[in-house]
Amino acid sequence: NACIILIDAHFVHGFKVDSFWHAMLFSILLSFFNSFVHKRAFPSDKK
Repeated sequence: NACIILIDAHFVHGFKVDSFWHAMLFSILLSFFNSFVHKRAFPSDKK
């Protein structure tokens, strides 16, 4: 995911990532956010 973010930063005007580790941190935070939104949008019926 970090590599994809670095590639996106190369092609998207105005989106800049300083280092691989910043991209890694951003990808981890994005994964947590995505997981949170997915659980809220599609709640599990398991009890």
